[in-house]
Amino acid sequence: MNEVNCDCGMNDCFPGCGCEILTFLGKKWSVYIIMHLMEIQQLRFNEFLKYMQKLGPKSLSTRLKEAENLELLNRSVETDSPVKVSYSLTKKGIELGNLLKKMKNLVHSWTD
Repeated sequence: MNEVNCDCGMNDCFPGCGCEILTFLGKKWSVYIIMHLMEIQQLRFNEFLKYMQKLGPKSLSTRLKEAENLELLNRSVETDSPVKVSYSLTKKGIELGNLLKKMKNLVHSWTD
């Protein structure tokens, strides 16, 4: 296997190992963004800020760009006046969201 340089801290990384996604999920707000899009399907930037009041615009912008680069979400631009930008999950993002839902349900079952 070809090793790749990665900042996830693992010594045995290889192309396609998924550590980029795991690193993203470990960052503050990442899981919440995915979960909100699972519930609402499509959100605009200010709607995220409304639903997630402790999340600042700079952090949101960073996480959205990271998720887009990982092909977890689509960024859609409507060129009307004013310009409207909205975000929705890709197929890959939906699959990840479904897994996160299962994890959430598992954790809830532990508290019953």
